[in-house]
Amino acid sequence: MNTLSLALCLILAGQQATITWPLRTEVTKDVDGDGHPDKLVYEIKPWEKDYEGYLKITSARGETLWEDGWPMAKDDLEELIETEGGVTGKKVDMKSWVKKFFSGELNYGAHYSREKLKATDLWDDPLDASAKFYGVTKANLKKNILSQKTNVLFSYRSSWREDLIQLVYVPAIRKFVCYQRGY
Repeated sequence: MNTLSLALCLILAGQQATITWPLRTEVTKDVDGDGHPDKLVYEIKPWEKDYEGYLKITSARGETLWEDGWPMAKDDLEELIETEGGVTGKKVDMKSWVKKFFSGELNYGAHYSREKLKATDLWDDPLDASAKFYGVTKANLKKNILSQKTNVLFSYRSSWREDLIQLVYVPAIRKFVCYQRGY
């Protein structure tokens, strides 16, 4: 373990004693593009010897647009925070990470955008899972995504730094679906 990793472990261990769990942040922002503010919740809490992450997006009407929970190994969370600090040159700890997750201030935090997706942007495995989960065909899901003039996109890191979840909002089913997962 290098000196920086050891220092980070000691800092995180010290934070563990002073943190009120779960660490949670909520924001309201129109992420589905309907003109009404949606509620976004991000949370990290201890789980066994590691952590658990959680993200939920709820529409202004109270419908769940996306919900995800995942285990985060302690080492992965430490690496994510360490990398964030190294990339941005700013002091980042677990509290500030969660607090700023939706703000756009983090390199590895949540990101919103509006772009036009191409068919080559849509990966089969995540779309297969989404189509099955929502009871629609993958072909119909792709058609609904590609027929939009501009797509509403949302991305975030889950279990580790390289686990980038990329979502697109599909108005026909009023849900976000994962269209890519990985780097």
